[in-house]
Amino acid sequence: MDKEDREVIDQMLRVDHAGQWVARQICEGQLAVLRSTLDGPQLELRLSEKREHVDKLKELLPEYRVRPTALLPVLGAASYALGVGSAALGSRTAQAVATALDTVRLHLTPHA
Repeated sequence: MDKEDREVIDQMLRVDHAGQWVARQICEGQLAVLRSTLDGPQLELRLSEKREHVDKLKELLPEYRVRPTALLPVLGAASYALGVGSAALGSRTAQAVATALDTVRLHLTPHA
């Protein structure tokens, strides 16, 4: 693998890991507020999927010798707060945030 390919893989894995971590933390925050509501089971499923994605990326990072972003703790705290805040405003707001995340993911997927 040449240097240019290596840099692209590094960037892709780092960005994907950060994005999945953010999505997971948002789900964690939403679930903390909405667990006992009708939205709870759907959020549990979404969180389970996000955990699987993060776990897979955590395996790939060392395999390709890629460090996660240094901003991960800040991103995690801010994302969790966004999840809690959006859920506190109601399930429709929480769903709007989830839809926005999916839209961003779909927009970025063809470029990955």
